[in-house]
Amino acid sequence: MRKLRFAFGSIGREKMFLGHLGASKFFLVYDLYEDGRCELVDRRENVSPKERFHGDPAKMYAVIEILKDCDLFVGGIESPNFRRLAKNTKYQPVVCKARTLDELMEKLRGSFDLLYSLVERRKKGERMEEVPVL
Repeated sequence: MRKLRFAFGSIGREKMFLGHLGASKFFLVYDLYEDGRCELVDRRENVSPKERFHGDPAKMYAVIEILKDCDLFVGGIESPNFRRLAKNTKYQPVVCKARTLDELMEKLRGSFDLLYSLVERRKKGERMEEVPVL
């Protein structure tokens, strides 16, 4: 069965952080299966360094290290580092305007086929500038 592993920012428990992914206090990591099932994998503290400037690549690489087993990085707003992720890495950034975990899951489930195809293309080495907004 097809699966996507994604992470989003949290300010505690399962409350979504609506800003830049890298500015969140925690990352919640989930597996989303094509049948719609979703399972919490991990809750990780964001131990990345503070940005020296907006869009600091060092911040992006530190977040990648924390989330290196994920396919999708989900943030509340687009950032220079999301565009950099899209152009240069195997990770697919996604912007989602959801305010609740249930709303986020609904939007990801509804876009599963699109997101899965983007992830598969990246696994084959293709790099696209596309940052889907859900």
